Amino acid sequence: MRTIKLLFFVAIFLTTISASGQSAAQKNQLALDQVSISSDWIDPYFPRLDTPDELLNYATNIEAYAKDHPAFPVLRIADPTKEQLEKYEQMVDEWMQQFGQYFPVFVEYSKFDKRLSANDDYSIYFAAREEWYKQNPDKAKILEEEIGLWISTNQDKYNSIMTSK
Repeated sequence: MRTIKLLFFVAIFLTTISASGQSAAQKNQLALDQVSISSDWIDPYFPRLDTPDELLNYATNIEAYAKDHPAFPVLRIADPTKEQLEKYEQMVDEWMQQFGQYFPVFVEYSKFDKRLSANDDYSIYFAAREEWYKQNPDKAKILEEEIGLWISTNQDKYNSIMTSK
């Protein structure tokens, strides 16, 4: 099972590295999040890779997850009106109430919604991640401590991730 998970994370890491238009820092942060954050922080409905069956059905399972867990709202208006900003903030609050109890996961929504691009997937993830940290300061502190522990016990993996371009 460990090999299956490792292969999956390598595939995710390679996908992360190959996405165009994203900074190396964003790619590296996503890769670090994917390997260092315990599944205890992640939505239990997010598809797992604990069995060969789950690996084989991952594409179907992640598509179902994406349909049941809409993307975090991202404000795409350069100079929003007060009303637009209020509506956006309401959408963020509703998303956080429904899905914000868990750390956000990276979902390639662009595979299921042709109006989105790989760049949008990153924007969605990092906007959700930033909002989660903002709205969950106590959890965020504990999570950062856990990530720090992971880094200290996996220095070679950490260095490899953070030096990728």
